[in-house]
Amino acid sequence: MIRNTLAKAISLAIAGGAITLAGVSNASASTTMYNTNKPITNGNPTDAAALSTDGWTRNNNSTNTGTPLPWLGTVGAVRPFGYEGLSIANWAAHVTAAGDSLEISQADAATRYGTAWGPVAGTTYLANIDTAKGAWFDGSTGWAHNTDIGLFKSDVTTEVSIRLTPLFNVSEPDKSWSNFGVTVFTGMDTDTSKATTPNYSHHAGWNETSFTADNPMGTTGLTYLTHDATVDATNALVFTAVAGQVYSIYLGGNSGEGNFNPHAGYRLNLSTAAPVPLPGAVWLFGSALVGLLGFGKRNSSKFSR
Repeated sequence: MIRNTLAKAISLAIAGGAITLAGVSNASASTTMYNTNKPITNGNPTDAAALSTDGWTRNNNSTNTGTPLPWLGTVGAVRPFGYEGLSIANWAAHVTAAGDSLEISQADAATRYGTAWGPVAGTTYLANIDTAKGAWFDGSTGWAHNTDIGLFKSDVTTEVSIRLTPLFNVSEPDKSWSNFGVTVFTGMDTDTSKATTPNYSHHAGWNETSFTADNPMGTTGLTYLTHDATVDATNALVFTAVAGQVYSIYLGGNSGEGNFNPHAGYRLNLSTAAPVPLPGAVWLFGSALVGLLGFGKRNSSKFSR
């Protein structure tokens, strides 16, 4: 009986150690990906300066026709995670290990992928990472084409924290704001009914009826999970991501006044909870149990003679 009890205890200790080691030994491949739908305007790559309509998936920057815009960071420049929905995704993040952190920004896109790329020869396109002062909610209606959409997937079940910092055009310091609204949906938009037709436009409102509604902007496939109207560089929206599940993150300025200007770029910092390491005392305990088991076997052999 003693030997069986010791063996079970050792097995548990070793199993726990193996799980921890597996988590530590896997090389992290967490990464960010970007839609290239923002051309440089007058040599200035900041959306805050360009004040342009954003979010188109095709290169005519008007209706949803023309050559599909390529993505950075995906194999074959295709949309991430097999996404083919109606609403426009601006960026995506893929976490492969608990404890990893990522940044979403034009600076991150430039660092990872450079700046001289785009669907039209001779034209430089950048990641379209911007929003407007009241894009998420302005007291009555959020503005869909100023609301950025991100896709997120984690290979491990983990707690995710999202923080946001606006990046303003230096020539407009008087138009500053800091508060963001963020809504997280389980799933991705699955509506492909207008994906290739010229009548698609996201010049529309959203968030005007309920902060907890599914399928904003008339899409399908999205289930409301959570939201926070007070996200900034310090206050985070926190949710638990289930391994293998794709989430849609809708964000915009939440000033409480005016749903359009000013525009601003932003930096989104995404962090995941670090795995809990196995305490060193457990390893010592396991070693002691191994020694006791060996001692028990020797004594058992002695008494059986």
